[in-house]
Amino acid sequence: MSSSQTAPRVRAMMSRDVVTIHPTARAATAAGELRRRHLAGLPVVNDHMQVVGTVGAADLSGRGSRTVAEVMTRPARTIDEESTVAEAAELLLHQRLLSLPVVCNGKLAGRLSRAGLVTYLCRHQWVCGRCGTAERGTGPPAICPGCDGPGRGFQLEEAVPGL
Repeated sequence: MSSSQTAPRVRAMMSRDVVTIHPTARAATAAGELRRRHLAGLPVVNDHMQVVGTVGAADLSGRGSRTVAEVMTRPARTIDEESTVAEAAELLLHQRLLSLPVVCNGKLAGRLSRAGLVTYLCRHQWVCGRCGTAERGTGPPAICPGCDGPGRGFQLEEAVPGL
Protein backbone atom coordinates (compact mmCIF):
# COMPACT_ATOMS: atom_id res chain seq x y z
CA MET A 1 0.00 0.00 0.00
CA SER A 2 1.56 3.24 -1.05
CA SER A 3 0.22 6.66 -0.29
CA SER A 4 1.21 10.22 -0.89
CA GLN A 5 3.76 12.38 0.88
CA THR A 6 1.05 13.57 3.26
CA ALA A 7 1.38 12.63 6.91
CA PRO A 8 -0.97 9.79 7.88
CA ARG A 9 -4.16 10.69 9.71
CA VAL A 10 -5.59 9.36 12.95
CA ARG A 11 -8.49 7.71 11.07
CA ALA A 12 -5.97 5.24 9.54
CA MET A 13 -4.96 3.85 12.94
CA MET A 14 -7.94 4.28 15.24
CA SER A 15 -10.16 1.50 16.51
CA ARG A 16 -13.78 1.97 15.46
CA ASP A 17 -15.19 -0.50 18.01
CA VAL A 18 -15.44 1.67 21.13
CA VAL A 19 -17.02 0.83 24.47
CA THR A 20 -18.77 3.91 25.86
CA ILE A 21 -20.89 4.84 28.85
CA HIS A 22 -23.70 7.35 29.31
CA PRO A 23 -23.42 10.15 31.91
CA THR A 24 -26.53 8.90 33.74
CA ALA A 25 -25.06 5.42 34.33
CA ARG A 26 -23.96 4.51 37.84
CA ALA A 27 -20.26 4.70 38.61
CA ALA A 28 -20.45 1.06 39.75
CA THR A 29 -21.61 0.08 36.25
CA ALA A 30 -18.67 1.91 34.68
CA ALA A 31 -16.25 0.24 37.11
CA GLY A 32 -17.69 -3.16 36.19
CA GLU A 33 -17.20 -2.45 32.47
CA LEU A 34 -13.59 -1.41 33.04
CA ARG A 35 -12.86 -4.62 34.97
CA ARG A 36 -14.78 -6.93 32.64
CA ARG A 37 -13.19 -5.55 29.46
CA HIS A 38 -9.73 -4.84 30.96
CA LEU A 39 -9.87 -1.16 30.02
CA ALA A 40 -8.16 1.82 31.61
CA GLY A 41 -10.99 4.24 30.81
CA LEU A 42 -14.18 4.89 28.91
CA PRO A 43 -15.40 7.84 26.88
CA VAL A 44 -18.62 9.26 28.28
CA VAL A 45 -21.08 10.11 25.49
CA ASN A 46 -24.47 11.80 25.47
CA ASP A 47 -27.51 10.74 23.43
CA HIS A 48 -26.03 12.42 20.34
CA MET A 49 -22.71 10.49 20.59
CA GLN A 50 -20.83 13.65 21.62
CA VAL A 51 -17.97 12.99 24.02
CA VAL A 52 -18.77 14.88 27.22
CA GLY A 53 -16.06 13.39 29.44
CA THR A 54 -13.95 10.37 30.24
CA VAL A 55 -14.01 8.07 33.23
CA GLY A 56 -11.22 5.86 34.56
CA ALA A 57 -10.58 3.66 37.58
CA ALA A 58 -9.23 6.59 39.64
CA ASP A 59 -12.45 8.56 39.01
CA LEU A 60 -14.58 5.63 40.14
CA SER A 61 -12.81 4.44 43.27
CA GLY A 62 -15.29 4.33 46.15
CA ARG A 63 -17.99 6.19 44.22
CA GLY A 64 -20.25 3.34 43.14
CA SER A 65 -23.55 4.98 44.05
CA ARG A 66 -22.85 8.23 42.19
CA THR A 67 -23.51 8.80 38.49
CA VAL A 68 -20.79 8.83 35.87
CA ALA A 69 -21.56 12.53 35.23
CA GLU A 70 -20.68 13.30 38.86
CA VAL A 71 -17.26 11.61 38.77
CA MET A 72 -16.06 11.89 35.16
CA THR A 73 -13.16 14.02 33.99
CA ARG A 74 -14.26 16.94 31.87
CA PRO A 75 -13.78 18.35 29.43
CA ALA A 76 -12.62 15.21 27.67
CA ARG A 77 -9.40 15.39 25.71
CA THR A 78 -10.27 14.26 22.20
CA ILE A 79 -8.59 14.27 18.82
CA ASP A 80 -10.14 14.77 15.39
CA GLU A 81 -9.88 11.89 12.93
CA GLU A 82 -8.20 14.27 10.44
CA SER A 83 -5.35 15.05 12.88
CA THR A 84 -1.89 13.80 11.97
CA VAL A 85 0.01 10.97 13.61
CA ALA A 86 2.47 13.53 14.98
CA GLU A 87 -0.36 15.45 16.67
CA ALA A 88 -1.73 12.24 18.17
CA ALA A 89 1.70 11.18 19.43
CA GLU A 90 2.16 14.61 21.02
CA LEU A 91 -1.10 14.32 22.95
CA LEU A 92 -0.72 10.69 23.97
CA LEU A 93 2.90 10.81 25.02
CA HIS A 94 3.42 14.31 26.37
CA GLN A 95 0.15 14.41 28.28
CA ARG A 96 0.68 10.81 29.47
CA LEU A 97 -2.63 9.53 28.12
CA LEU A 98 -3.29 5.85 27.47
CA SER A 99 -5.92 6.53 24.83
CA LEU A 100 -7.92 9.29 23.20
CA PRO A 101 -11.50 9.38 21.96
CA VAL A 102 -11.47 10.24 18.24
CA VAL A 103 -14.17 12.57 16.94
CA CYS A 104 -15.56 13.45 13.53
CA ASN A 105 -17.89 16.43 13.22
CA GLY A 106 -18.12 16.57 17.00
CA LYS A 107 -19.26 12.95 17.42
CA LEU A 108 -17.38 9.88 18.61
CA ALA A 109 -15.84 8.05 15.65
CA GLY A 110 -13.29 5.80 17.35
CA ARG A 111 -10.49 5.46 19.87
CA LEU A 112 -6.74 5.76 19.51
CA SER A 113 -4.49 4.07 22.04
CA ARG A 114 -0.74 4.30 22.56
CA ALA A 115 -0.53 0.66 21.49
CA GLY A 116 -2.44 1.43 18.28
CA LEU A 117 -0.10 4.30 17.50
CA VAL A 118 3.03 2.21 18.10
CA THR A 119 1.64 -0.68 16.05
CA TYR A 120 0.88 1.65 13.14
CA LEU A 121 4.35 3.20 13.25
CA CYS A 122 5.96 -0.25 13.33
CA ARG A 123 3.99 -1.42 10.30
CA HIS A 124 4.65 1.62 8.09
CA GLN A 125 7.72 3.37 6.74
CA TRP A 126 8.63 6.33 4.57
CA VAL A 127 10.51 5.25 1.41
CA CYS A 128 12.62 7.65 -0.64
CA GLY A 129 11.48 7.67 -4.27
CA ARG A 130 15.00 8.54 -5.36
CA CYS A 131 17.16 5.89 -3.63
CA GLY A 132 14.73 3.55 -1.83
CA THR A 133 15.98 4.31 1.69
CA ALA A 134 13.30 3.51 4.29
CA GLU A 135 12.76 5.51 7.46
CA ARG A 136 10.14 5.16 10.18
CA GLY A 137 8.45 8.06 11.91
CA THR A 138 5.34 10.16 12.20
CA GLY A 139 6.22 12.03 9.01
CA PRO A 140 8.74 11.95 6.17
CA PRO A 141 12.31 13.04 6.93
CA ALA A 142 13.29 16.53 5.76
CA ILE A 143 16.40 15.07 4.06
CA CYS A 144 16.95 11.50 2.95
CA PRO A 145 19.78 9.90 4.97
CA GLY A 146 20.61 7.63 2.02
CA CYS A 147 21.04 10.14 -0.80
CA ASP A 148 20.87 13.52 0.96
CA GLY A 149 17.94 14.39 -1.30
CA PRO A 150 15.06 16.56 -0.11
CA GLY A 151 12.30 14.79 1.80
CA ARG A 152 9.67 15.72 -0.79
CA GLY A 153 9.96 12.38 -2.59
CA PHE A 154 9.02 10.05 0.27
CA GLN A 155 6.06 7.69 0.03
CA LEU A 156 4.34 6.01 2.98
CA GLU A 157 4.38 2.23 2.52
CA GLU A 158 3.71 -0.87 4.55
CA ALA A 159 6.90 -2.06 6.17
CA VAL A 160 8.34 -5.49 5.46
CA PRO A 161 7.61 -7.66 8.55
CA GLY A 162 10.65 -8.33 10.70
CA LEU A 163 12.69 -5.35 9.53
